This record gives sequence, structure tokens and C-alpha cells, in this order.
Amino acid sequence: MSAVEVKCIGSVKITSGRLATGDPLCNPDNVFVQHVPIGNHRVLIYLDGHDIAAATIIVQEGVPVMRWEEAKFEDGGGFEYGVDAGVGTFVDATVAYTLEHNDEMSEFIIERMGERQQTHDWKIDESHNAIIFQTGAGDGKYPNYVGYDADGNPTLFLTDFYILDTDWRIKYLSGIPLPDYCYEEDEDYEDGNEVED
Repeated sequence: MSAVEVKCIGSVKITSGRLATGDPLCNPDNVFVQHVPIGNHRVLIYLDGHDIAAATIIVQEGVPVMRWEEAKFEDGGGFEYGVDAGVGTFVDATVAYTLEHNDEMSEFIIERMGERQQTHDWKIDESHNAIIFQTGAGDGKYPNYVGYDADGNPTLFLTDFYILDTDWRIKYLSGIPLPDYCYEEDEDYEDGNEVED
């Protein structure tokens, strides 16, 4: 496994205790069955070379993952979501449905998020935002996992974009130091944390 670089790309404000994910242009409202704490939760991306290998939202800071499970959606639709626009998102469930009807955001994604490693913090309203990121090498169907702490509470959710070996999250993720900072919009990302094989 090559070096994995970790970058914090912003925080998602959760007001309902329910977290959604998906392709913001066609199916952004896949709501996880697990409830999460209300508040601002950091989103990290894991880079393997030029590709975003995974994206994570941390809902408990500083708490190690003791076990992994598939992160199921409320509608019974499994734990994977399809991508047609080459991007994914984490967003509060109460406003997720608004994303695919937002023409301004659609134009922004089409015009400015065509290059690898592109991310954006999209303001929905005064109380909500969506963190948008490229999905690995592009379109496809990607699985989601939830990491639990020793007491059985969710500590983070992860979307795997099939860039790395399928067992990388179990073998490596818990050992990757998570940055305690977030980058500002358009800042040059040169100082991410790295872990070697």
C-alpha cells in the first residue's frame, strides 16, 4: 500500500441528528439508520496519489474505531450509492433532497469539479451546508461503512471509492493520525498527514 495522505476539507453542520450521503446531483438523500450527535462534524478525505480513495465524516472526535459494519440506509436500499456526476457528499438529512434541485450548485459542479481531488463546502442556507468531494476515479457504485466505539456508538462514517485494496480501512485506517485542523477554502494543501505502508 502506498502512502495515504489525510486532509480535512471542512465540517458539516448536523441539526437533525440524521446524516445523509450520495451523489448531490441525482441521489443525495441516502439517510443512514444510525443517528449522530447534533453539531459540526469534520470531513476528511484520504488521498492515494492523485485520487480520493475515501471520504469520512467524524461524529466522535478522538474515539478509536473498535469494529466496522456496513452503514445501512433508512429506506432499506442497502449501504451503497450510485454516482453519475463523479461527486459525493455528506449533508444533514433534512436538506439533502434540495441539492439535486439546485441549478446553481449543479452548474458549479459541472464547471469546476472536473479535476481530481476537487472538494467544496456548499452553503445551503444559514443553518446548513454540504461538503462535496470527488468520488475516486469517477462514476460508479460505492459502499459505506460505520465505525463503532467500544460502547457501540458510531464514531465515523466512511465511503470507500475502491482505489485501495478492499481491506485497507481495517488494516490501516485506525492507525492513520487524523489532523486536528481544517483547511480554509482554496488553501494550498501541502501539509497533510501521511502514513507509509
